[in-house]
Amino acid sequence: MSGSEHAVLFMDFDGTIHVTASIYAPALQGTVDELAADGVMAPRLLSEAEVAKWIGAPGLGFWDEALPDADPGFLKKCYWQVGLKMKEQLRAGTGRLYEGTADTLTALKERGVTLCILSNSIREYMDMCREAYGLDRFYDEYFVISDFPVKTKAEMLAAVMPRYEGRPMFVTGDRFYDLEAAASNGLPFIACEYGYAPAGELDGARFHISDIRELTEIPGLS
Repeated sequence: MSGSEHAVLFMDFDGTIHVTASIYAPALQGTVDELAADGVMAPRLLSEAEVAKWIGAPGLGFWDEALPDADPGFLKKCYWQVGLKMKEQLRAGTGRLYEGTADTLTALKERGVTLCILSNSIREYMDMCREAYGLDRFYDEYFVISDFPVKTKAEMLAAVMPRYEGRPMFVTGDRFYDLEAAASNGLPFIACEYGYAPAGELDGARFHISDIRELTEIPGLS
């Protein structure tokens, strides 16, 4: 197989290679606690399910639901405060990738697979993670939604696919945003059942994996 025929794998980040709750849960809870102390919202202890619901979601996510009557500018401040706390968690070394991630990505690269991040995140967050986890040794491209004039991951994928025309392309991720992106663009989807999706959210995927190391077993991913 020539280099131009090798597969391209568009990979979600949060919940696919990144155990995002390791930094997001304490950052979100910490911000909620501060707002509760200031009387902005009622005290609440977030469950794992509540935290998981918003991982990988576009936009302001949790804050639109938690403070529906708040000024949009204030909600953005809350969003950025969580981001600052996540940065602190990364600096403290509390973040982690799923076990087997480095070996899996190395094996795929050695096969000639082009690895691309396709994320609903913002550029600043992705750049922080690139540095913290040394991601540039694996990934060829980073596509994040804040860099595109689009609202959905499906639209972002449609915008970048032409540069890989003629090559086999796959999408992998752990949420319906990823499944939707693959389906709307006619690409096979690999569902990461170990991520943050509730049961049944990824029904309809062509492939299902329960461990990131199983990516190396997907037919055609070479």
